[in-house]
Amino acid sequence: MKKYGYAVIFSGVIVCLGIFFFVSLRGQQAETSNNSSAVTVEEKGSSSAENDLVSKNEDNQESSSAKEDSTGEKEAIEKLLKTFGRRWLNYDSIGKRNASVVELCTEKAIKASSLDVDPHADFKGKGQFHLITQDIKESNTYLLFGSDVVRETIHRQVLLQLTVVKEAGEYKVDEMVLNYVQQAY
Repeated sequence: MKKYGYAVIFSGVIVCLGIFFFVSLRGQQAETSNNSSAVTVEEKGSSSAENDLVSKNEDNQESSSAKEDSTGEKEAIEKLLKTFGRRWLNYDSIGKRNASVVELCTEKAIKASSLDVDPHADFKGKGQFHLITQDIKESNTYLLFGSDVVRETIHRQVLLQLTVVKEAGEYKVDEMVLNYVQQAY
């Protein structure tokens, strides 16, 4: 039984890493094209082209200083994601699980995912997330890859997509998409 579990976890991690690298490659290609378009300016002697170039440079400087200032924000978001993930995969019943993550979500996420409703599904789950990654196009969207065991017999690979927003000075989950990944071969 352990052999099967390790094989499933290993294959899930491989699939997740493949997705991660594919997304990273696409982001690097987009970033390269954005950088080349920002540097390319026609030389017509017009002051508007020079102003555009100066404006783009100022935008780049502002975004780099914002990245440096966001270390505390990244830590707060990471803490939110880890807490949410731990609570989502480790529970005594679905109702208790939902209640445990409500404080980490916006009203929109609570309503959309019916987290405020107890489905009276009394079974246990245990699991963990192995990888948390950030979407390169949607900087407030994160993917959590993990595995769980439900009812002590069902082994699943989990892919949880979370969109995080800042609400009343705190980061909260605003959107959630839950996927179960099936191994093809």
